Amino acid sequence: MQVTSMPYGKYDYSKNPMNRKIPGSRGGEESFGNAVEKVEKEEKGEALSIAIAGKGAIGHGVRAVLLEESTPDRPIIQVTSNYNGKREFFNIDISKVDPRNATEMEMFALCSYADATGKGSGDSLGSYHTLHISAALAKYNNYSGELNDAPPSWEQFTEKKIDWTEMGKFTVDVFKDSKDIKMIELVLWENKLLNFFSDHIKKISEDILHDDLA
Repeated sequence: MQVTSMPYGKYDYSKNPMNRKIPGSRGGEESFGNAVEKVEKEEKGEALSIAIAGKGAIGHGVRAVLLEESTPDRPIIQVTSNYNGKREFFNIDISKVDPRNATEMEMFALCSYADATGKGSGDSLGSYHTLHISAALAKYNNYSGELNDAPPSWEQFTEKKIDWTEMGKFTVDVFKDSKDIKMIELVLWENKLLNFFSDHIKKISEDILHDDLA
């Protein structure tokens, strides 16, 4: 099971701040549909990763599990939280997650699935960790799009939809010519993640078109 930690302290975000900007979130018009269903109980599956969400000195844990009912065309990730000491369960249909317009909880599930299928960023701490590093660097370099706090509040984690692809492209563009080995590594990770997002969007869009024509 992948343990995802927060990126603080690994990168010096403010050493060479830049001022490049690109447009932010595209809004909800391109979403594939409602990917999240809150359910009453924990279901069986393969544990994939854990992370911390929510503000405060401790925050709270979230866990991603690939459910046994999953199929290659419709993988289901169950995210379990212990927010305010209460266990809650959310089933996330990966085939409906649009990284151009998704909550951070949806992206935690999608990144966990990418790692489980060998298509993630290659970051030893997981693709969700790569996503967090990219978002933090984007914020420190005046990204003009929407971003969550770091760490996000529970409301941001579960409700706020963001264009994660544009954020990733921004970070890659800012640091693509860096000579710092850590930044070179980050750009490599983020490009791999962006390629996964692109393939995912293409596949789901083709499936939707096929269903519309059927």
